[in-house]
Amino acid sequence: MSNLSTLYEQSKQYDEHKTDQLEYIQAMKFTPGGIALPDSLMNSAVQYSMTDWALEQACTKMGDPPAPYAKRCPDWLRADNLEHWRKQQPEDKKWFIRSYKDDCRAVLSNDYTPLSTTDLLKWTIDYAGDQETYRAYLTPDTFHAKIIMLNPNPGNGEPYGFGGYLGNGEIGNRYVRVLPMIQLHSCTNSIIIKDVDYEQAEGCVIRHIFKSTKSVELRVKEALGNVFRVAYEKLEEIAQAAIDELPNFNDLVEQYAKRKNLSQEVTRNVFVGCQGQKTRMGIVNGLSYAAHQQTDPDLMVDLETWAGSVLVDRDSLFGRAQQAIVRQEDLVEVEV
Repeated sequence: MSNLSTLYEQSKQYDEHKTDQLEYIQAMKFTPGGIALPDSLMNSAVQYSMTDWALEQACTKMGDPPAPYAKRCPDWLRADNLEHWRKQQPEDKKWFIRSYKDDCRAVLSNDYTPLSTTDLLKWTIDYAGDQETYRAYLTPDTFHAKIIMLNPNPGNGEPYGFGGYLGNGEIGNRYVRVLPMIQLHSCTNSIIIKDVDYEQAEGCVIRHIFKSTKSVELRVKEALGNVFRVAYEKLEEIAQAAIDELPNFNDLVEQYAKRKNLSQEVTRNVFVGCQGQKTRMGIVNGLSYAAHQQTDPDLMVDLETWAGSVLVDRDSLFGRAQQAIVRQEDLVEVEV
């Protein structure tokens, strides 16, 4: 586990090697080595290799060539294909290019607004202090972390800790997110609650587009002031979910797994995590258990967020199944 300040210092070190450039598409050039961008100060071009993510973004924005094909091409053929389609783009079109060291890490539209992980960490420290984090993940491109602000000590007899999930992506892969989070102390499985009232600043999900840094800071700090309270208020939902039995439980889980395109391994872990509880809370536990078996941090957070949706969203697959049972029971009572 790392404190927020440790992650903040690491993020600042990453920032030292990052550059951004808003440039006309017709002024850049795809090469066998990646992409060359003009350097007005040196009156020359700067060469960057391209990550797979940046290559996919470039292909998507131009419309062709298809990214899977471009990845399979030899370097020279890929460059020829990309150059052909680059030259078809409008003269006045710009891309926002983000790089880290010698790698082009993102190809974004010109209305993309940089919202840095370093700023998110600083705002959190300013508001909440140097909190200990749980299951933190930090790279130049992606950030995930959880902090517990209420009942952080497993030894105090409370089964749950309440706090917030912090997340960001700097390459068009993730929004800025501050969301309520519940952690079960006995196993450190977590539930991230995305289905909250953003108008009331119970959490925030902020796109990297047309935003001022100051407005985002205010929104983040306001959300931080509410997330642990919102998480605590979900205790009643947990108690209700624990008694909401579901018919055709296995079929529902398989259907849900198919909708979310979960692998067989992840689906098996969901069943294991349910621990035989054929209830909505069983699904919540199963998803959060499966999350912590993951090595992919993005999928881990997605699974924890889906667990939160099952807990609070009455329109989810499992919520509708439970409502159908209640309606059937009400019908039987009327008939009797």
